[in-house]
Amino acid sequence: MRRFTIISIMIALAVVSQVKADCIQNMYGKVLCGRGKCLSDMYGRVICAPYDGGILKDIHGNILCGFGHCAMDYRGEVWCSIEQDGSVGTDRYGNVLCFGGCERGKMEICQDAQQPW
Repeated sequence: MRRFTIISIMIALAVVSQVKADCIQNMYGKVLCGRGKCLSDMYGRVICAPYDGGILKDIHGNILCGFGHCAMDYRGEVWCSIEQDGSVGTDRYGNVLCFGGCERGKMEICQDAQQPW
């Protein structure tokens, strides 16, 4: 019974750790995955957010990422929470407000997608 419980816990942890992962198909039909949500850029490259991070395209089509969730302000700039998995929102004037503070989304935080096997 104890061995069954341990195996069940290990399976549950493996499933939970994959919940935020995302897989999408690139323009050649190949499925690529990342640790967080993924988007395709204007050239067909699949780019992903870090685990628990955010990802968003700006008004120019550039993909930007953050350690926490991201939102676009009234000027079209992408802002992300500096806290991992941190929440964001906008006020009635279109300003972005972030849990723990905000920083502009950065391409350097994004990760390239990989094949899932």
